[in-house]
Amino acid sequence: MALMFNPCLMFGELSHQILSWSFASLSHFLLCGRLTHIILRVKKLADLLVCDVTSISTLVRSLNLTAIYVLCRTLMRRFFISDTEHFSLLKLSRQLLCVLLCCVSFSVIAKRPVVLVIDSYHQGYGWVDHYQQGITEALAKRAQLHFYQLDAKRLPVDAYENRAEQAWQTYLALKPDVVILCDDEAVALLTIRISNHGTPVVYFGVNSDARDHGLLKLENVSGLVERPLFKRSLAYLRELLPLPPKKVLVLWDDSPTAQRTLVESFDGGGTTTVYGIQVEHRQVSHVSAWQQSIVTSQQQGFDAVVVGLYQKLLDEQDLQVDDSALLAWTSQHTPLPIFSFWDFAVGKRGTIGGLVMSGKEQGRAAAKRAELFIHKIPMSSFPSTENSGYFIFSREQLKRWQIVLPEQIEEIATLVE
Repeated sequence: MALMFNPCLMFGELSHQILSWSFASLSHFLLCGRLTHIILRVKKLADLLVCDVTSISTLVRSLNLTAIYVLCRTLMRRFFISDTEHFSLLKLSRQLLCVLLCCVSFSVIAKRPVVLVIDSYHQGYGWVDHYQQGITEALAKRAQLHFYQLDAKRLPVDAYENRAEQAWQTYLALKPDVVILCDDEAVALLTIRISNHGTPVVYFGVNSDARDHGLLKLENVSGLVERPLFKRSLAYLRELLPLPPKKVLVLWDDSPTAQRTLVESFDGGGTTTVYGIQVEHRQVSHVSAWQQSIVTSQQQGFDAVVVGLYQKLLDEQDLQVDDSALLAWTSQHTPLPIFSFWDFAVGKRGTIGGLVMSGKEQGRAAAKRAELFIHKIPMSSFPSTENSGYFIFSREQLKRWQIVLPEQIEEIATLVE
């Protein structure tokens, strides 16, 4: 089980206990009615300070006693505490105020909404790493983030249910305010169960029809689909290559994700025509068949190759191959320019790029929807296709294949390396 915990969680209850103990102990110690009254007022101030996350965090990080003095002086005056009383309190408990402010800060953090992100795949898989980055950048400062991986790329299909049950137990333990489900396996296995339990769900990375998962009937579920990108990505090859391609090979592994993509986006695969280009979709299960397809692609009359999914390929011993090494081999041995549908395959040891799905941007888009749920803003259950892809290219690969980007694409493209 792969969980990423915010360490501030463990201080939540402790912070409240320290606050209560500190005020009670100080009041008892002073044995002074007026000062005890002051302490009670300071406690009221501390309760107000819980709402001011930025001020508390700044003070705690700097531990600037002068700044604490100014803040306390200003707030105490607001509650009609005299300078003499204030000085007495500050003199007796300057360090205590720092401790109390730290405790209040931890209390504030502990009260942030909890978001559980359940990944279909595993840490280290480029798509997962990229969208986790997008989610973290968008939500980490406003929510407690927890991640769980189903590891569906590396586990056999018959192990999915067990992993989903472990994810469910994690969900029950955390009691999150929102759950984000990433990719088809997590969506198929957990959406309805979590939704029926009363927790809002945001999904993305889904290649299959949302109706197949029963998503359109759920009021507290909203998400993103990525199907419309593939054909547009192929169409842009006409503008990227010096000569418009007539025949393109698209290679896929035989994973459930690849199969769903072909069914939903390309009528099941085989040979199709996309914007005047003859496209052959070829699914293989073993690395030897993949390599044979690559090295003979030019002889078979193709003008370009597009890398689909390749993470489930097996070697001669039916062991899963290293996907990074396979991509590097493909890049090195291809006789034709190679493009891709996802940004994680772009690079000098990968593909040229193209109009690709960006995991980071998908993560950000899902995070925005999660925030809407956190703020109780209703959303349509009909999936959005707002993420229409991004032009991302490898400088090294463009140079290698002597490809000059059209001006209108270069202006909006991201170049890596």
